[in-house]
Amino acid sequence: MKNTLTLGTAIIIVAIIIGFSAQFAGGDTSFIAKNIARNLGTPEALWPLGFPAFGMAVMFASYYYKPRAIREANAADSAKKSNFIPNMHLLFGPALALILQGGIVLYTFGLTNTDGLMRSAISLAFIFFLAMGNYIGTTKRGSIAGFRTPWAMRSDKIWLKTQLYLGRGLVLLAINGLLLVFIFPPHTVFMAFIPVLIGLKLSAAGYSYLLWRKEQRQLA
Repeated sequence: MKNTLTLGTAIIIVAIIIGFSAQFAGGDTSFIAKNIARNLGTPEALWPLGFPAFGMAVMFASYYYKPRAIREANAADSAKKSNFIPNMHLLFGPALALILQGGIVLYTFGLTNTDGLMRSAISLAFIFFLAMGNYIGTTKRGSIAGFRTPWAMRSDKIWLKTQLYLGRGLVLLAINGLLLVFIFPPHTVFMAFIPVLIGLKLSAAGYSYLLWRKEQRQLA
């Protein structure tokens, strides 16, 4: 866990360096600087701190939201696959900040546009869900990295089947999202993804309930 937080902090520092380097290199940051500075209430010269500050806040919010559970997930063996998702949660904010900062730099030098920035950020989200889908089936019952339903928590068998169901769905959604985001407007793709993701989680909860009912009938 300590190594993960250190890596996240290093990513934030890199994002800050990239931002100030672009500013000193003479990129046209006036529009970006005014908007970020206005939102942060800081001088325009400090705009490169905007996205990194957001990324750092997300990382520590993810850690302090359930610090005990995350530490326990990493305590036994940090190399286990089941610990990958908690670490991904911590690194998501810094990685997003780095992508946005890099995208802003490209934008200021006319190498990309707003759609390109949004496409990069949304692609990162889809990659996150792809990683989650691949590893969620490796989690042990009750793990913070898993999909915890009341019924899945009562049986190792139901837990595993529920995680595999949700994991395969996440992988399928993420792959389709990564393909569609380069064909259709990225904002439209992501907005369509949200209700589908909610539906998938609801169906996974229903699936775990049906498995529990089936198990109860067999035991009766």
